[in-house]
Amino acid sequence: MEKVKEILLAGGKAALDSAVELGRSVVQLAARLGGTAASFVGADGAPYFRMRDLAYTFNGSKNQFNVSWADGKVAITTSTAYDGELFPLPVRIPAAVQEQIPADITVSVDGTDITVPAILFDGHYYLTVDGMNALLGTNATIQEKAA
Repeated sequence: MEKVKEILLAGGKAALDSAVELGRSVVQLAARLGGTAASFVGADGAPYFRMRDLAYTFNGSKNQFNVSWADGKVAITTSTAYDGELFPLPVRIPAAVQEQIPADITVSVDGTDITVPAILFDGHYYLTVDGMNALLGTNATIQEKAA
């Protein structure tokens, strides 16, 4: 667990410093971190990211947010440090999960309910960049990695 934390902190810190200086949104940074957040490409061709990994990665930044479970649904509190645990990255995400059609979930963001499509795997919700944009009010996009 400490090794995973060291890797996340080292890679995340360098990318975070760069992204914050450029004013990039939380989700753009997550897309650039590749390997820090549990992710997979869904049947729709969109990348999906585990919400808690993004919250952990952006702790201490101006875009930090906390993810919790309240009143039977996911709750996000913006501008608040993530206070949950760091979960190990899955060894692999099964093809059956990647082929799922996302289902709508209701997320409470600062007390306002927002419905977004998500995929549930191993007790965690995975969302697309568009889903995270809807929740956090950002306009992030996926940027291709330079070869």
